[in-house]
Amino acid sequence: FAWRILPFWLAGLVLGCGTLTPKGSPDELTARGRQFFDEKNYKQAERHFRAVWNGYPTSEEAEESLFMLAETRRLRRKGSGAFESYKEFAKKFPTSRFSVAAAAGEFELGEDYLAGRMPGFLFFSADDSLGVDIMEHLQLHFRNHHLAQEALIRAADFQIKDHEYEAASILLERLLADYPSSRFRLRARYQLARSLYLMNEGPLYDERLLLRSKRGFRDFIGTSRLDGMQATYAKQIAAAERMMARIDERLAEKQYLIGKFYERTEHPRSALYYYRYCIVQFPETEYAKRCSERMTELETVPSKPEEKAAG
Repeated sequence: FAWRILPFWLAGLVLGCGTLTPKGSPDELTARGRQFFDEKNYKQAERHFRAVWNGYPTSEEAEESLFMLAETRRLRRKGSGAFESYKEFAKKFPTSRFSVAAAAGEFELGEDYLAGRMPGFLFFSADDSLGVDIMEHLQLHFRNHHLAQEALIRAADFQIKDHEYEAASILLERLLADYPSSRFRLRARYQLARSLYLMNEGPLYDERLLLRSKRGFRDFIGTSRLDGMQATYAKQIAAAERMMARIDERLAEKQYLIGKFYERTEHPRSALYYYRYCIVQFPETEYAKRCSERMTELETVPSKPEEKAAG
């Protein structure tokens, strides 16, 4: 039995020796960690930076060591550990001289998750949606960083691809509110209108959201033309026009169906109101033609005596 367990005991001993905490003063450990980092020996670099942060959290070197700990974990593809270190760094050192570099590193980490490049545990895949949390954290804690706006649009694109349209619309509204002059504002306007539209696919829909979507598409088209970006966004403009036409058809169908209901319940005047509204508001739709036909037929039918009295 002893001979059988000897290989496992030796393996544990070797692994244990490899994970011993390095010894030294904070400046010595940080210097050695930098050296290992420059040599791309990220495993040893992580051990040294972790030793400083865990052993000397109030030292002058703690700030740099925590930032470098996050970086080495990211480069070692230890995604969740890297994110925890970036979060702790942002919390502990909000005005650090390493903040710009930390935000850039966190953006790279988020990109790796969103693109599905981050490995998971053993044979399991990584949770790509963690990239959304990373991008949101970046924007909230490094608002003025040049990547903060892109972080939001990338996270929103991922949510749309994942059919999380409501979550995407929240991110896009934040982008437009926090960065009204953003270089991503046209893309955000289009994606926001599209998200509202996609939220309302199917027989059950919110008419108010569809109207917001239509206004959003209209604003996107108008702004892109004012900015002289028609050629750049030609594909999106064409798609926006198609979706606005579909929205009109759905809204027109609702007016038509309400009119038919009032016809069945023998309230022709109410039916005429909805048919007329459909024709005025959605004149280019198929249902406007149907409403026109129903109006012609109703107006040729003599009114009932009680309706004349009511009139």
